[in-house]
Amino acid sequence: MSSVNLRRKSACFHRNQPHRRPIVTIALSSGMKAETLLAELNRLRQDVPKDPSDLEWVTLHHVFCFVSYKMGDFQKYVEEETKKGSFDKLED
Repeated sequence: MSSVNLRRKSACFHRNQPHRRPIVTIALSSGMKAETLLAELNRLRQDVPKDPSDLEWVTLHHVFCFVSYKMGDFQKYVEEETKKGSFDKLED
């Protein structure tokens, strides 16, 4: 079973506008999961006001949709990157 450790951080800047939002860091002892990364991408997408004329929103939205559609391929990629140690430096 995976152990989950949550740590909150609070400061970030979006378009030079300071605002506070919690950033949750998740460390999984059995390796990174595609669902964890997709959930973080969705959180980022939801933080940006929906605006079809804004390149940032359009990018986040379509990348989220594409990765969701190709979840099997993304999971394989994440597993390969986990083996390489790509996620080892995530905070515990």
